[in-house]
Amino acid sequence: MADSLLTLTEHIRISAANNNKGRRKSRQQQAFKTKLENRLHTHDLELIEAALTINTEDGIKRQLRLNVNQFCHVMNVVLKDKGSQTEYEELFQKIDATNEGYIDWDKLCSHILLQCYEKDDKIKVAQIPQWKENKHIWTPHRDTIVRIDALRNPHRYITISREGHLCMWELNNKMHRSFKVQLPSAVKSKDLWVIHYVPMHKVNKIAIAFTSKEIGIYDLNPKSDFSCVYVIQGLDHIPLCLDFWNSRFNNDDLILAWGDVSGMINAVVFSSASISLFDRPSQPGNQQQDPCLQLTLKEIKKGVFKNVRLVHHHGHDDWVRQVKYAEHLDCFISCATTEKNSLVLGWIEKSSSVMRTTAFHISQGVNSFDYSSDLNLIATAGVNYQVCLWNPYVISKPVGLLVGHMASVVHVIFNCSKGQLISLSKDKVLRIWDTQLQICIQRLTGVFPKGPEVQSTLYYDEVRHRLYSAFNNQFSVMEVKIELKDRVMSHNKPVIRATYCAKYNQVISVCHDGDINIWRLDNGQRVKQFTSTHDAEVTAMTLDQYSMKILTASVDGIIKVWDFNGQCSNLLVPANGSPIDVSQIQVMPRKTIVIGWERYITVFRSNQMFSYYVEPSDWRGGQEHSDDILVCAYCPPSLMATASYDGEIIIWNANSENFVKHLRQRCKKINIRRRANTIKLLQQRKVQLDKEKAITNAGMVLDTAQGEPVHSKTAYEEFLAKVTEDDEDEISEFAIAKLSFLEKRVGTEGADLVSCGRYSWVRFWSSSTADLRGEFISHPHAKIANMGIDPSNHYLATGDLDGMIKIWNIANYCTGKQGFTTEPPPMKCSFQPHVDTISSIELFAHSRRVYVLTSSADCGIALWDVEGTYIGMFGQETVWSLGTYRELADEEQEEINADDDKDDEAKPNTDASTSLDLPSISSSKSVIMPVPEIFDDDASVLSKEDQDLDYQGDAWDTTILGKTVQRCRSQRRERRQPHPIKNIQFLQSEKSAGAKVTARLFTYLDCPTLNRVGTLHKPDFVQNPLKYFGEKSNDSSEFTLPEIPLQEDEIKRRFDEKSLFPKYIIDYHNKMKVSSQFMKFGEKHAKNRRQSVRDTRHVNHPNNVHFSNGTKGNINYQDSKYDLNSSNEFSKIVLDAKNAFLATSRQSKTSHAAFRRNTKNTGSRATQRLRNGYGIRDNVYY
Repeated sequence: MADSLLTLTEHIRISAANNNKGRRKSRQQQAFKTKLENRLHTHDLELIEAALTINTEDGIKRQLRLNVNQFCHVMNVVLKDKGSQTEYEELFQKIDATNEGYIDWDKLCSHILLQCYEKDDKIKVAQIPQWKENKHIWTPHRDTIVRIDALRNPHRYITISREGHLCMWELNNKMHRSFKVQLPSAVKSKDLWVIHYVPMHKVNKIAIAFTSKEIGIYDLNPKSDFSCVYVIQGLDHIPLCLDFWNSRFNNDDLILAWGDVSGMINAVVFSSASISLFDRPSQPGNQQQDPCLQLTLKEIKKGVFKNVRLVHHHGHDDWVRQVKYAEHLDCFISCATTEKNSLVLGWIEKSSSVMRTTAFHISQGVNSFDYSSDLNLIATAGVNYQVCLWNPYVISKPVGLLVGHMASVVHVIFNCSKGQLISLSKDKVLRIWDTQLQICIQRLTGVFPKGPEVQSTLYYDEVRHRLYSAFNNQFSVMEVKIELKDRVMSHNKPVIRATYCAKYNQVISVCHDGDINIWRLDNGQRVKQFTSTHDAEVTAMTLDQYSMKILTASVDGIIKVWDFNGQCSNLLVPANGSPIDVSQIQVMPRKTIVIGWERYITVFRSNQMFSYYVEPSDWRGGQEHSDDILVCAYCPPSLMATASYDGEIIIWNANSENFVKHLRQRCKKINIRRRANTIKLLQQRKVQLDKEKAITNAGMVLDTAQGEPVHSKTAYEEFLAKVTEDDEDEISEFAIAKLSFLEKRVGTEGADLVSCGRYSWVRFWSSSTADLRGEFISHPHAKIANMGIDPSNHYLATGDLDGMIKIWNIANYCTGKQGFTTEPPPMKCSFQPHVDTISSIELFAHSRRVYVLTSSADCGIALWDVEGTYIGMFGQETVWSLGTYRELADEEQEEINADDDKDDEAKPNTDASTSLDLPSISSSKSVIMPVPEIFDDDASVLSKEDQDLDYQGDAWDTTILGKTVQRCRSQRRERRQPHPIKNIQFLQSEKSAGAKVTARLFTYLDCPTLNRVGTLHKPDFVQNPLKYFGEKSNDSSEFTLPEIPLQEDEIKRRFDEKSLFPKYIIDYHNKMKVSSQFMKFGEKHAKNRRQSVRDTRHVNHPNNVHFSNGTKGNINYQDSKYDLNSSNEFSKIVLDAKNAFLATSRQSKTSHAAFRRNTKNTGSRATQRLRNGYGIRDNVYY
């Protein structure tokens, strides 16, 4: 437990030290607190430990088990006001992950330790260097560059090639000077090769080794014009590598060492170098002294020169690849590509010129090595594909083995500031290793030029974090991106895109390695993560039209369709599985468009999505582009646009898939014919900008159109210089990076299509007339830009390679037939959410507010609003709330309005037009993200005096439109506004700072004294409970309940047919019932013809009747056991039947014929029914 407390205390101390460093927080970040675990200090942990443990009588500490209520009570007592009840409950739930219902001291320590370990892992991940693009630097070298090194004072980089061309470079990678190295010897320059060189600091010289077995020492003083001052001749073998060392404490102590092709190490030790390296012999008479002193190695061995000593050792059997003097070890380290004596350490003996050596034996030898005095390690680049870490005092085996290269390792360099090692193999694969963990943390491939077997060299500048490399005569540099200690990383790799899903109120993002993260918009925390979705690098991502699926594409030529649970439902193969570079996926109704690697449009139909593997279909429109298609845009219901690498834009009908128009005003073909017109237009724009007012003190020009200060050399001047250069980059000048429709303007006279691309050109097009309406440069110093447009088409957001975002107001930009314009729209604000390239920008509306969602190559995803308010970074430790930020924004707006009111009151009313209700014209503002401190000096915020320069107040008096608007507004009926209520004590007291809110609310309420309550008497059922709740007695005087009426009576009385239904319905019902009974009566007595006649004769007497059981009987209609009067309908039937039968009895002869005639007239169906017969109710037949 003591160990865990010590470890925990150490983590808390380190965390506290890091938190105490000067952090700058914005106003929004101060509104939120950090986690409770991060606010605890060592003293707090000791108090918690004392509260959660007790000492028994035996002297043994026993831990207490506390439930959630007990734990919250203890934390409230111990920590007092450091946390809230909710935070204590949340901490309890985090610790009790297994739902046991209790926690103790051990569980609390384990939880905090895991939090510290997770934080350390995040810091280690953040230490992985993020490299910028490898930049090629033009050099005058025509042969292989043998080495790259740097001078200390002044700091410059030096490169030298094999033909003897030396170049010096400034810190901005521009060439300072170049020289042609020459020797005063009789050997011709064309027969000399430079093998190696080394700068000689302190003495401002440089030593160069030649194939003529000579070492020349040159003066780097600018006045000397790179003259050779010393030449060491007579070497036994050709020197292959050089090294120089100078003492930090004594300027006289210098060492110049070299290794040759025989495996020998030689070192010249100087003890009084502050005067001169070698003493020059005196010249007789007035003879002029030779500026170059030529000396031999034998003279140095014999001691001809004072304070100079030569030591050596023959430790290798093959060529010496590298030699270096290690001051910390006081020895020379050298290597060779032999298994025996691969690495040799040599110590200088005072009494001998031969050094004492120690050898390391490494399989297949060593190409190069590096020594770190901070780590006391020697790293060797092995021919056997391995990098070994050696302790200088242990020669038996290495202390670390770094395995991962697939070819021979040729260079190793320590990055001591981060404890990392850089290694390069022959197959041009660069690896970054963590020397403590002995693992590879980064692997870079494809960044160096391809080609056959080459000679390479590396140099790493730890101060400026630059890696210089040379492959043959190609010189390039890679810079590490700016690393911020407090930078929040949403992904571990650069983010490709982040998009907002309104259906679930979430943000979906994807990075290079294929990790898909789903974030909550309300608090910025991650909800889900799908890792390793692709086996290759991901290049594009989008959502389907219903926001139910996620589509991702990778460079291996596979597009996957995912649901929000991480299940892959479809696999789209656009190029038959061949590696391709998909730049965009566009989902439309009934089809999905994939572009980026060819001139054709690849389409997948929705009716093909029923199978897992989906093959592409043919695009009916065929090929219309002459170069690769890069971007696509869709506008419902049937408008689509595509743009290619040469700048051509084509409008398509998405339903018929046929092209409609070509937009070629800014493409390669037109550029050849109209380059002169473009230059003329830009020159006119330059003249216009020069007329604007300049800020002389800062040497800058204020661009009122863009609302920000720019350098005196405008972007148009820079573009003029670029377009007038050679045409090797002619096509890429007009390459389009993003294309978007202004859906609210489609079908109008204004521009409805926006594009952006190289050199930050933003262009507005009209898809209906196929012409260019306007163009401007959004970011003057950026090579390429990205953009996004809000759903209402009021705002345009642009981003550049440096992470800067600008918001432009395009609500009234290119909305009519004003003609072509190069004036930019008014800029609303600018801010910098990232420190690297902006990969995607998306504007969306949520809760009556427009937000800006950006993703970048710095592995971050940021959320701002169009007003320039910083919300946060997705994945940050603190949780934001959009409601809180909305309140803060409202407060800021109120402050701005209050300031405007004060300014209006201060200004004299000199013009009548100022009293009108004119729209306010506010200048642009620049907001810089508070986290990166390096951008504070470069923040460009206009002062109040500068803002007044942008105000165009005379437009209302000098234009017809302005005068018309004033006249209409003056004639408008005055609208009554609600007046504030004055002289109210409650409202006046709100302005007092000392009163509390609760006191203000109830102070002025009228609360009189309550009336006195009289004597209260108990109710009767309380005083006499037996009277109401006791047992019933037989006394008749007691209360008895009334009888409940019969249900049948109630029903008959309430539901009477005559009162419920109308009379015509009842009559119709009775008529139908009589007809039905008569039919039943006639049909039942006509089973057959004979029986019917016999029955007819038999029933002549009305009193004769047959019952259903076959018996006979008499019925007296006056007095019958059947109550015929009880049913009117039945008695009616009997009387009618009786009269009918009496009439038939009178016609005895003709009765049978009449009956047959009547039955035949009824039809075949009725006859059949009469023959079958139906009986009357009560089973009685007449």
